[in-house]
Amino acid sequence: MRVLTDMLITDNGRHHDRIVEVPDAVINYRAPTELGDDHSTLNVRVAGDLYTLPVPLSVFIDNGWELIDARKHVAANDTLEGYRIMLNDQVLSTFLTNFTDSIQPVENCFVMQVAFSSSSSLNRDFPIELPGGITEASSRDDVIEAYGQPDDRFVGEHFETLIYGDSRHGIRFMFNIETGRIREIRVEHTRRGQDRIIEQEAAEIPDVFINYRSPTELGDDPSSLNMRIAGDLYTLPVPLSVFIDNGWELIDDRTHLAVNNSLGGYPIMFNGQILRTRLINPTDSNQPIENCFVTHVTFRSDFPGSTIPIELELPGGITEASSRDDVIEAYGQPDDQSVERNLEFLTYGDHRHGIRFTFNIETGRIFSIEVNYWQRR
Repeated sequence: MRVLTDMLITDNGRHHDRIVEVPDAVINYRAPTELGDDHSTLNVRVAGDLYTLPVPLSVFIDNGWELIDARKHVAANDTLEGYRIMLNDQVLSTFLTNFTDSIQPVENCFVMQVAFSSSSSLNRDFPIELPGGITEASSRDDVIEAYGQPDDRFVGEHFETLIYGDSRHGIRFMFNIETGRIREIRVEHTRRGQDRIIEQEAAEIPDVFINYRSPTELGDDPSSLNMRIAGDLYTLPVPLSVFIDNGWELIDDRTHLAVNNSLGGYPIMFNGQILRTRLINPTDSNQPIENCFVTHVTFRSDFPGSTIPIELELPGGITEASSRDDVIEAYGQPDDQSVERNLEFLTYGDHRHGIRFTFNIETGRIFSIEVNYWQRR
């Protein structure tokens, strides 16, 4: 598909009609038909219309948004931060990426990030909705009830930040500590502009993957990071390919991981059970997802999208059905313990390397289990 975009003026005053190739990814984009409940889809409803990131800016234009930014083109394989578009006097701040090897008009580029801020007088009443019914009017408790405990959390003097996924790919909420209300929502999709280069590379499996051996028994030591999931034994870190060999399906559209990089909130599915993982590529070359290591898994009793509970067993016979007393009897007193609202947290090891249990104080039952391996460099 070729289009005439505009006339470019040269230094000598002459003009040339610029013909550009519209990327296939722009043509092939399809908007979601529903928000769903899974935040990792990066679906969002903005001003009544559904989108999933990354989305061509032209889709927003087709839905009535106006370009109010003076920047009209994006250089080859480049980005524009803070690019503003407007609908009915409401301003949306976006992050654009041009994935192609030629200069492109902004409407052919991808929106990789959208941000809402209650502190902006331009979009204070901006309507936004995320999976699970979360809106700009939701509270901190609403978010945690819908999505569970965040993958990362920061607390400052006046604001608290909850991150689902990671800082480059996922959803980031900033709350006013005093009021508990949302100050900022940022939905972001990691740029995957290296996919074209990755396809040209020989994806040899590193020795560290080949040398992995699954454990033959769970044992009693929680520091082993052994687990039985849906009947199969694993120990962290484990190549994602091992899960695939055991019948788990890839349900995420992210296909590669850059050199020495990580990817949070990556979901895989087995017989209707969804397991959320964190992946790391510890090699010096870009790798397909299946060659990367699972270094973190999160089990939740109500993970969005799951149709049946995950079958989980940890060393010492601890399962997703165990109580707080069962855990302490098996593992002893935790290395760290805290209480927040109606949840209690018991950590064996530390927040980077070990097992963390979250209990519902009212019921005494497990709400979530996080098993985390920290790659020591």
